[in-house]
Amino acid sequence: MAEYAKKLPQSKLNEMFIADLGDAFVARTAETSKPLQLLLALPSTIPAKVYLYNCTGPMGGRPGTEYKIQLIIDNQRPGERKTLDDPDGGFTFVVGYSNPLNDPKYGIYIIWETGKHREFAYSANLQVKLEYMLDTLGAPIVYQTKRKTKEVLVMAQRNHLVEALQARMDVDAEKMTGAWEYVFD
Repeated sequence: MAEYAKKLPQSKLNEMFIADLGDAFVARTAETSKPLQLLLALPSTIPAKVYLYNCTGPMGGRPGTEYKIQLIIDNQRPGERKTLDDPDGGFTFVVGYSNPLNDPKYGIYIIWETGKHREFAYSANLQVKLEYMLDTLGAPIVYQTKRKTKEVLVMAQRNHLVEALQARMDVDAEKMTGAWEYVFD
């Protein structure tokens, strides 16, 4: 396993994400780099904002098994707080991409719970444990529930991106209605 997989340029991340959507991609509705503004068929057509980041290995003092994204949006300055808003009638996704095995075939998408990060400081860190990311090698969808915040992360390999996005929406809906059952290690 590579210690640190290469970061991809934002344009490449966006291009790969759209390609991995397959038939679920309907249209790109704006030409900004972040967020990606799309129409997605999940299964009905919805507008979506996708904040897409490289999810990197244990640099900057993180434990060796913890990966992270740094939540920064276009034109955000150090010390400035921002808010993630939903498109009318749609969803906002905070997504990280990681390639801990250094093989694009096994690239992994991590989808955080947007509601837990609506308002954030410049360069806020969102973490994920490597062990859960690697569990995607044997399961189409993997969940990590954080004990302290009860945030549920949804993960999948690239070829299961659409199922992961749907799972993210399902978990959010179940949490809103109280039907989600928390499972901790």
